[in-house]
Amino acid sequence: MAWSLSRAQGRTLISALGTCVLLAFHDIAVLLTLGLLGALLSAEPNATAIAFCAVALMLLAFVGMAVQLLPSRWQERWLPERLRVRLDWWTWRHSVRLGLLRAGYFSLILLYAATGLSICGIGLSFQVVCSVIPLVLLADGLPISISGLGTREWTLVTLINPEGRERAVLVAFSLLWTIGLVFGRALIGLAFWWLFPNRMSMRSGHRQEEAS
Repeated sequence: MAWSLSRAQGRTLISALGTCVLLAFHDIAVLLTLGLLGALLSAEPNATAIAFCAVALMLLAFVGMAVQLLPSRWQERWLPERLRVRLDWWTWRHSVRLGLLRAGYFSLILLYAATGLSICGIGLSFQVVCSVIPLVLLADGLPISISGLGTREWTLVTLINPEGRERAVLVAFSLLWTIGLVFGRALIGLAFWWLFPNRMSMRSGHRQEEAS
């Protein structure tokens, strides 16, 4: 993502990577907040989930404050121009807007998961879904599997801890979730290729010119 962003905007890779890390920082904060709210509002609060989300949120807040208070002069002193990340323009208003946008996006995923689990016959309250699915999405983001395959299933089974037939149904639902993500993203890419062929050919032409 950072590589594509740097080429599209004519920026250095490090600068684009800083923007992607900033987006990931807010994603983690939103997911942890949703998980904490779901765990606190549940009829049977999960102490482990509450402690994990609370500690992780405090660490994120500490990192955010440290980066905000760190003077920008250290980059000019210790880093060459191509390695500097310019985030001086970022304010708390940008964070609030981005957080709300990402919260809306993740809310759609929570609704999708709640609907799918209900169709599969796994009766979970919406509070439990809100406390479990954000942690599952955090596990999905770990670069240890392809499209979260295996990681998502293990996290769901561990957090929900179903018994008997529900365990197999939960694994099947998670596998369908993975398949839906893979084919859904593939369809988006194919649709873009079909609907915007000129833009794709322009990119290909630019690459050929740069290579020559």
